[in-house]
Amino acid sequence: MKPTLLIFIHGIASGPQAWDILIELLKADEKVAGRVDYQTFEYETRLIGNRFLTRTPTYRTVADKLRTRFLRYREEYEQIIFVTHSQGGLVLQTFLSRMLAGGEAEKLTVVKKMVLIACPNGGSGIFLTPRRSVGWLFPHAQERRLRPLDEEIADIHRHVVSQVDKADRVSPNSCPIPLIAFAAESDGIVLRASAYGHFRSHGILPGSHKTVIRPSSPTDPGYLDLRNEILGAVRPAASARPATPSSPAPLRPASTGGRTALHNLPRMTTSRLIGRDSELAYLRTFLGQRTGEILLIEGTAGAGKTTLALHISHEMLHSNQYDTIIWLSARTTILQTSGEVPTATSTSDLADLTTTIAITLDRRDLLRLPPPQRAIGVVAALAEMSCLLVLDNFETVADTRILPYLRDLPQSCSILITSRRRVDVRRRVSLQPLNPGQSAELVRSELERRHLSRPPTTVDWIAETSGGIPLAVQWLVGRLASGAPHLAPGPELDDDEMLRYLFQSAVDHVSDEGGSVALRLLAHPPGTIPSRLLENALLRLGMQHSDITRTISVLSTLNLVGYDQVTDRYSVLPIIKRFVLEKASLDTVTSAMTMEQIGDAYVPALAEHLRIEADVLWRTGYELGDWDRDRANCLTSIHNLLNQGKVDLAAELLQAFYPFAITFGHFDDFLAHTSTLLAPPFQLAPIDGARLKAHRTSVLFHSGDVDRAEMELARAEQEYRLVPAPDDALTDSMFFVRSIIAVSRRSPTAEAILNEAVTFARRRGVVWALIGFQGWLALHLIDMGRLDEADGLLRETLARCAADGDHRTAVFLNVGMARLRLALGEHDKVIDSADDVLALARKYGEDHNWAHLHYEVARAYAHRDDTRTALNHLAAARELYVRIGAGVGIESCDALRAQLVP
Repeated sequence: MKPTLLIFIHGIASGPQAWDILIELLKADEKVAGRVDYQTFEYETRLIGNRFLTRTPTYRTVADKLRTRFLRYREEYEQIIFVTHSQGGLVLQTFLSRMLAGGEAEKLTVVKKMVLIACPNGGSGIFLTPRRSVGWLFPHAQERRLRPLDEEIADIHRHVVSQVDKADRVSPNSCPIPLIAFAAESDGIVLRASAYGHFRSHGILPGSHKTVIRPSSPTDPGYLDLRNEILGAVRPAASARPATPSSPAPLRPASTGGRTALHNLPRMTTSRLIGRDSELAYLRTFLGQRTGEILLIEGTAGAGKTTLALHISHEMLHSNQYDTIIWLSARTTILQTSGEVPTATSTSDLADLTTTIAITLDRRDLLRLPPPQRAIGVVAALAEMSCLLVLDNFETVADTRILPYLRDLPQSCSILITSRRRVDVRRRVSLQPLNPGQSAELVRSELERRHLSRPPTTVDWIAETSGGIPLAVQWLVGRLASGAPHLAPGPELDDDEMLRYLFQSAVDHVSDEGGSVALRLLAHPPGTIPSRLLENALLRLGMQHSDITRTISVLSTLNLVGYDQVTDRYSVLPIIKRFVLEKASLDTVTSAMTMEQIGDAYVPALAEHLRIEADVLWRTGYELGDWDRDRANCLTSIHNLLNQGKVDLAAELLQAFYPFAITFGHFDDFLAHTSTLLAPPFQLAPIDGARLKAHRTSVLFHSGDVDRAEMELARAEQEYRLVPAPDDALTDSMFFVRSIIAVSRRSPTAEAILNEAVTFARRRGVVWALIGFQGWLALHLIDMGRLDEADGLLRETLARCAADGDHRTAVFLNVGMARLRLALGEHDKVIDSADDVLALARKYGEDHNWAHLHYEVARAYAHRDDTRTALNHLAAARELYVRIGAGVGIESCDALRAQLVP
């Protein structure tokens, strides 16, 4: 492979020629010449947007083109360095974000540096008004993303900062890459704050926005600074680099570069690793530094720790890096297709370890010494050579002297440890399960190795059943090759032996009731569990805070539980969940705590978590992806509770689910479960029945089915009259559904109902409820033609929202303001505020209000005869209406479209 490739990416309305001066200077520079190759990445861009039969590609389209090019280059070069200018930096960040989101971050390990020059991370405001004007006539996907505070670019930038610039490990969704952001000293287009973004490393280069990448001479300070950044990432010349092995090493002293390297490595069973490129790259760097530190390869059972250690050890053997490579295995059993069998030998204590080292070094004199003197002699012998020492399956080692002994070995020794359990060392590589694509690739590889042919459905089933655990893939394919009778999808899958081998020893370490209860609780829901929810549920089960902290630490150390710092959530692999819930022998320590009791504690904790998250949803905005993590847990729990006849818990969880159903349009889910709960044989308390029927009225109304909503309101009123002492929250819900039905029907009583609701909310001191009722009153006044009164009320309530930071209610009020302005004929005001109100709705608003705003903006553009923009907003509105099942909204969009496109 070639050593290093520099890829240059130009900005908007530019091209590869922008880099000619810089590339020529680099080629003529004796410090750079011959060490790198050069490529410019070109994409379609211009100042004026879409023209007849052509369009300006979006960043996503350009990023996908860059991905195609990148995947080819990474097969040809050992390392890649990106240098970008202006918009080119946004293209690169979009490419990185899409690679991360697609679980392909490990492919980015070949990227060793990124230099972003004058990149508008926060947008550019220069000539903004003319740009918007031209954009109406010639829509320009790239220019729109360059506007200040563009949310899509902001999301991409945050993604790259957190998962690349600030990442601390390589995973399918993160990859640490050195990055520096430069601003141009006299740049009037991209200001310094925008160029710096939120990246950790940044600096200033001389020049304007255009001249910053056109240095005047080899002594230009800007050129020297850029050259320094590039050279800092370029590897030494090829002659100084070790070669990569092309074949496994023999089981004997290996001849490398004129000398013999002693080793006792087992043979490799596979010539390549799948899905471990980033880990191999990290190990090569670590072993090349020879710091004398211990590096831990950790991960759940079967994740491929031994295979990875053996692979890198054979690489080091063939690369002439070490005089000696010693393999020490503490494995006591191995898994074969026939079952678990004991190993012939195992390193169990310090005496075994020093004996194996002495044999590998062919030091018979050391073997004749007593164990304490032999340990000292081994240290002295290793000090005279470079040595790679690998201790496999450290979790089975009971001798506590071994780890301190390894720490005291000479610095010339590099030490790798593999373990299912976490070990107290500074350096570590954590192996995660393979993603579905990698698992399928491994299945196909194993089938090919065994000369088997199976249809894609079998490949997919094995990949899914294995849970991304490589050893499980190998065992399942091995059983398939041996003609196992029950190796097929279904309840009779005979994989008990495999699951016990992988996880029983770790589960056995969960020795107290608290640990086993916590493990079963974590295995209970289908999704991940927020830390707050987990702690709350365990407290309900009688555990103390200190016990919870200790228990979770033990489970994490055993690699039975994973933790994501970004989302603050715990998770258990599906294959471990299956073992814990179906096959684990935990009954002896959980006899006093059944799964039903654990579930009964989990559900109220989940409901409380949803209520807290609903407040976040209301106050600070909420992304759909955040909610999706909890939706599966919530709906599965409701379904299970209904099957168990636990109506009170189901009602509590459905009430907590309601705000999310309204916000994200999960109307069908809510209506289906409440229909079941409100029908015989279930019997709810009147207060719960009234509350759920009021919520059903609201859901039916927002779905556009006002007739059914009105009938549901009548049932809610009937149930409400049976409640002896309704609480304020229920009364508030009843006022709300009465108001929305009365306003939609233009009832003569609407104003009286709303005034009564306003008085009730004011008495309670609940500001958001008061503002919401005043907003509905304003909508009623608009319908009645009392526009001046509506205008004053909307201005007052919007000011109150701004003062209180209530963005969610502000979105609803913006719908009313848009309708008012259209009624007043102020179409330009609707258009001028469209970007801001739609951005607010996207982050904070419920989907139906977001859709309403798109519809009103479409009406404004239609009045201006801007059919194209009107149709774009109509399409956005209709898509949202379809997602939430709002039939009336869909009909309104179709009717307006028919007027615009006869």
